Amino acid sequence: MMDDPSISPEGEVPGQPRVLGTAQAGSPLDLRARELLARLSRDPQMDESVRNRAQAALAGRATLRDVAQTPAFAARMEEAGRLLKAALADMDDEQREAVRTAFLYGPGDRSDTTDSGDDRAR
Repeated sequence: MMDDPSISPEGEVPGQPRVLGTAQAGSPLDLRARELLARLSRDPQMDESVRNRAQAALAGRATLRDVAQTPAFAARMEEAGRLLKAALADMDDEQREAVRTAFLYGPGDRSDTTDSGDDRAR
């Protein structure tokens, strides 16, 4: 049984505001969201409205959803989606599968997901 990444193993961090409405402060999902918000808040290439909203989320005055709903962030994500779609169209099936695997499991050597691994169960 897999642990729920939205629940903090030690319980929710007292006094720390949630940045994700459905994940406890201190949970694995919360920690990843805070890492993303911190990167967004410092990225000089990111629109100022996104940086400010990310800082507000880290301070407990907004959430990651609020950041994602800023027009500048939405435009950035649309462009990223178009670029990804074009890149995937230029790949062969093996390359697309490598991208899919990296997306699902993270980067790195996935030689353990060959026919002798858990891949058959999927």
